[in-house]
Amino acid sequence: DVDRRIGDRVLHQDKGCPPGGREMKPNCAILAVGTELTSGLSLNTNSAFIAQYLTRMGYECGSFTGVPDDINKIAIAVKWLLEGADILIITGGLGPTVDDLTREGLSKALDKDLRFDPRLAKIIEKKFDQMCKPMPESALHQANILEGAIPIEPTLGTAPGMIVEVKDKIVFALPGVPLEMKKMLEENVIPFLKGKKPSRMVPTRTIKTCGIGEVFLEEKVKDILVKHEGVAVTILAHPEEVHLRLSATGPRAEEKLTAIKDELSARLGNIIYGFDEDTLESVVGELLLKCGLRLGVAESCTGGLLGDRITNVPGSSRYFLGGIVAYSNEMKQRLLMVPEEILQKQEAVSPEASLAMSDGARRVTGADIGLSITGIAGPTGGTVEKPVGLVFVALSSESKGVCKRFVFSDSREMVKFRASQLAFNTLRLFLLEELESKGGETPGC
Repeated sequence: DVDRRIGDRVLHQDKGCPPGGREMKPNCAILAVGTELTSGLSLNTNSAFIAQYLTRMGYECGSFTGVPDDINKIAIAVKWLLEGADILIITGGLGPTVDDLTREGLSKALDKDLRFDPRLAKIIEKKFDQMCKPMPESALHQANILEGAIPIEPTLGTAPGMIVEVKDKIVFALPGVPLEMKKMLEENVIPFLKGKKPSRMVPTRTIKTCGIGEVFLEEKVKDILVKHEGVAVTILAHPEEVHLRLSATGPRAEEKLTAIKDELSARLGNIIYGFDEDTLESVVGELLLKCGLRLGVAESCTGGLLGDRITNVPGSSRYFLGGIVAYSNEMKQRLLMVPEEILQKQEAVSPEASLAMSDGARRVTGADIGLSITGIAGPTGGTVEKPVGLVFVALSSESKGVCKRFVFSDSREMVKFRASQLAFNTLRLFLLEELESKGGETPGC
């Protein structure tokens, strides 16, 4: 059957479950603390990251909750969540400022006193010494932890975490800064859970596609999804990507995943760009290396987003020579040698200008391939002939030039991101053709 939810589509296949329903799993709850979250000023990305980890370990995430920086509300949420959860993971509210109140909320909820830990205080002082910054007295507030708790030393920031065991339940308190939280989760929480009560890992694979919509993808592979017993499939739509997340339970779980992954790969072919942790920019990098080609980019409306994403991949200097952000017509002429005639007659947002930009990027950087983006990100500047959201992506090599036209109906930021997505996909498909012509293999398969 198909269970439709907001933001995803889940095809449940319960044929492999034991009589009486699904196998019981330890129940987890996630509590995000912060007025910036409950007021909508910041996005709560931590809960999703934690849930992915716990799900892979075989835990059931039964609740996501958010509360503002308020001692009483934190305490009430902790008590309520522990009524139904075996494990509670709290993020946020462990910093040095007056509104960081998670410690006090936990103290009230669990009826445990806070105590000052001199060892943690020295670690915090050392952190400030390493940063060559004077330590405010308020920073030592972070050295207060619950009586009987196991402290988690800070490695990236200055806020320690803590582990509190309450009868048969476990509470983890982690910093709210995503990088700090992720490091503590991976290096402290997950190993602690594995050692405390080894969980049955749930094998998962994620197949990542580009160039096809969510509905069309489901129609293309639905017959495959419904016939594999014991495999749950979630279809997740992202900007210009759709992911198929596969998880298997029961005997021969890994074998089941391999079977459905291989069948989906054969059906979808080059629509699949990668698996699991792959990104479009990382896959493009692998392809450039396999082809022995180097890349230069030219950007207008994306303002350097292509170059930023490329250089976020470690080792990208092996194939990326550089990029030029030519926002004005003057810069397009001066830096990319786009002919003035094109800019006057066809204008900057046109196939001709985009191709000239990609060719200019290739020649100026000395790359084998030039990739360019020009468009109208909005919300103003559009016309009937050239509406807001119109984008041209072009690619040029010594022997070939390709230009594609796209129109997006999104915010300025999302138009830029979608344009970069499809620029990478245009490059990916070009490189796959190059590999195929040389008898190469597709990475990730």
